[in-house]
Amino acid sequence: RFYGQSLPFGPVESYNFSNLKALTVQQCLKDYKAVLKYIRKIYKASGPAISVGGSYPGELASFLRMENTVDFALASSA
Repeated sequence: RFYGQSLPFGPVESYNFSNLKALTVQQCLKDYKAVLKYIRKIYKASGPAISVGGSYPGELASFLRMENTVDFALASSA
């Protein structure tokens, strides 16, 4: 979120304190869940899902596992 080409409020306003509320762990997990749901829908997949990450993405991977969103998580230095 908010990096590269995905600056929803423009290159300056996206980093104002009032707009940073969308950069929460909870919102990031919602994004991952939405992407996983979309991928499962377009590929008609129902098998197990895994998440992998290191550092902050590792924390997100483990949070996805704790919420039973994925079946396995590999978190390095989380």
